[in-house]
Amino acid sequence: MEPTRVLLVDSDRTFRQLLADQLAQRGFSVACVAGVAQARALLDERTFEVAIVALRLGNDSGMDVLHHARKHRPDVAVVILTSHGTIASAIEATRAGAFDYLRKPCEIAELEVVIFRSCEHQRLLQRNAVLHDGLTPAAPVKLVGDSESLTSMRRLLKRVGPTNSTVFIFGEIGVGKEVVV
Repeated sequence: MEPTRVLLVDSDRTFRQLLADQLAQRGFSVACVAGVAQARALLDERTFEVAIVALRLGNDSGMDVLHHARKHRPDVAVVILTSHGTIASAIEATRAGAFDYLRKPCEIAELEVVIFRSCEHQRLLQRNAVLHDGLTPAAPVKLVGDSESLTSMRRLLKRVGPTNSTVFIFGEIGVGKEVVV
C-alpha cells in the first residue's frame, strides 16, 4: 500500500523539519514548504491526501492555502495548526472547509489520528460517490418498440406525466419498469 502523502506548510523551519521527520518515521510521505506560494504550486502539481498548514505563515495566512485547496483540490483534507488559535479562527477555518484545527505544538499521536481520520473520511466520500454513480442512470433511456401495449403506455404517460398523480407500474422482472420515471 502506498504511503499517505502529506503536504506540510509552516514558516518555522525547525518545527517543520521536526514534524516532517516524525511523520516520515511513521510511514507518511511528507513534502515541506514554508509559504503560501510554494504550497499553492505543490498543490497544483502533485497529489496529496492531507495538507497540514500553519495558520500564520510569516506575513501570510494559512487560510490562503486552505481556500486554494478547497477550490483546486477539494479532495485534500486540510488541517490547520496554530499556536495563536482563537475560537473565532477555529470557526472561520472550519467554515472555510478545514478538516480539523489543532493547537501547536500538538502530540504527534494526535496528529496521526487526525490524518488517519481524514483519509478514512475521503475514502468514504469516494465510496459514496461510486455507489451513487452506480445507482444513477448515466443517460436517459428511450422506450423502444411499437407494440400496442407500449403505444398505450406512452399515451397514458403523456396524460399523467404533467399531473401530480402517483402511478403504479407493474410487470415482469427485467422488462424495464425503471425506465418509466
